Amino acid sequence: MTLSSWMTLIAVWAAGLVSPGPDVFAVIQQARHQRARQTALGVVTGIALWIIATMAGVGALATHAPGVFAVLRWVGVGFLAVYGTWIVTHVLRSSATRASATDSSENSEKTDEKETPAVRARGFVLGLATNAFNPKALVFFIALFASLVPTPMPVILGLAIVSLMVAMALAWFLTLASLASWPPLNRLLRRYSRTVDLVVGCVLIFFAIILAIEALG
Repeated sequence: MTLSSWMTLIAVWAAGLVSPGPDVFAVIQQARHQRARQTALGVVTGIALWIIATMAGVGALATHAPGVFAVLRWVGVGFLAVYGTWIVTHVLRSSATRASATDSSENSEKTDEKETPAVRARGFVLGLATNAFNPKALVFFIALFASLVPTPMPVILGLAIVSLMVAMALAWFLTLASLASWPPLNRLLRRYSRTVDLVVGCVLIFFAIILAIEALG
């Protein structure tokens, strides 16, 4: 790869990382539960799996086995729709007790810091699932690698690309998690937790609808 190819790869990948998507909203939504970092690590794990899978040739499914790719697409639609609907339903059900639950909810939020590893792992699983069930990531990596990466790809080059892209993703999502967990901002997220959850739920449903439209098209 030439220097210009490396610079293009970095620029395109950076733009893809910072663009708002289900991953970003999942990290922000989990910040008020003190699980933003675990969610970020789950997202990055999902990204690493997609990159490795694409380099290993799984991307050929999109071309030679469209039925399998269609199933992956609809699994992604189902996950985002169910997760978004669950969040919205939870907000609507809890709105009736908003006034009386203010103090208790703040106390329960603080106790999240002392949750068991099993409970904290929910954030990681959520981040992993949010990214792993998004087949648009596969399409993105196929297009990116096809235009910039030579074939056949040397093993050393593949390892370098994976390391670079995963490191960039880790830096971005951990920075996002740290910002969302920053006490002043985190208190703001908790104060308007229902609004935040409602917006995140609606956004996830919106992404599910977009994926469904693309799948039907």
